[in-house]
Amino acid sequence: MRLDDLGQQRPIGIWAIGSWGDQSYERSNPAFEHDSDRDQDQDQDRNSSPTDAERSAPLPTAEMLSIVGARACTGYGSYVAGALGADLASAGMTVVSGAALGIDAAAHRGALAVGGPTIAVLACGIDRAYPRAHEALLRAIAEHGAVLSELPPGASPTRFRFLNRNRIIAALGVGTVVVEAAHRSGSLVTARLAAELGRVVMAVPGPVTSDQSAGAHELIRDGATLVTQASQVREACASLTAASRESCGPGAPTAIPGQRIRTARRAPTQSVRPAEPADPIEELLLEALPSATADVGADVFALARATGVGPDAVFAALGRLAACGRAVKAGGGWMLSTKR
Repeated sequence: MRLDDLGQQRPIGIWAIGSWGDQSYERSNPAFEHDSDRDQDQDQDRNSSPTDAERSAPLPTAEMLSIVGARACTGYGSYVAGALGADLASAGMTVVSGAALGIDAAAHRGALAVGGPTIAVLACGIDRAYPRAHEALLRAIAEHGAVLSELPPGASPTRFRFLNRNRIIAALGVGTVVVEAAHRSGSLVTARLAAELGRVVMAVPGPVTSDQSAGAHELIRDGATLVTQASQVREACASLTAASRESCGPGAPTAIPGQRIRTARRAPTQSVRPAEPADPIEELLLEALPSATADVGADVFALARATGVGPDAVFAALGRLAACGRAVKAGGGWMLSTKR
């Protein structure tokens, strides 16, 4: 099961509204079983024919594909994400995204437009419509797929929870497509996590003059597969998945097709930027650290409370960030480096 690939970062439970294809996870976590599952089991024998929602619900064997990108997307990005979502859903794939503004919403709507399944992974409780403008969209997703969250009902969205939920989006899909992303987009975090999990990482090119595509172009330069249409996405996922199955026997470690994304080297003539953080804890700290212009820094315990990470792990990650020039110690606390 895909979420098992997260190891110690695997969610201890998933709250769900709708019909989620990863039935093995739900069965192994009965405390998180939702009422629709029990009602469906009780009514199964009484239903003579499947409803539209049942026909479009993701099946346990359905392949999932994650689509992520910028919230402040361009019209071009919105069109491409919608077209990919529709074409992939028409081909029998389940579209996974985060129900955010921009690319996420376009991908979900594309899948829904053709009656296909789609899954939204939230950074808040499943009883909260976030963003508020997507209340109707989330209802439609629940009817034709599922709305998921590892957070309990009532939980509010925070920037740290958005970063944390990215690992679930990356893990659920056999691959991740980045449609539009700026240099510091959270979508690049999802792509890196997908690569670390052995998923196929793909990116859609955009105009070279567009800042919203700069991050996607960087991914392509670092080894991500360039795609422009659904058939290319399916081809990339099928070929790399088949290659992994051929090269890895039962119990063998999974190959990481996207690993080259993290290890690519720049040409010697180019300026070298500080190394990007290599794990989610470092990303959380970069979001929580005070800016370089702040009067005082934040101590380890304050950062631990803000990120939900243990003090020992925070201290170790701060050391790594300091080593690559991303964070500095100032007085009794830590803050972002001016070299960012």
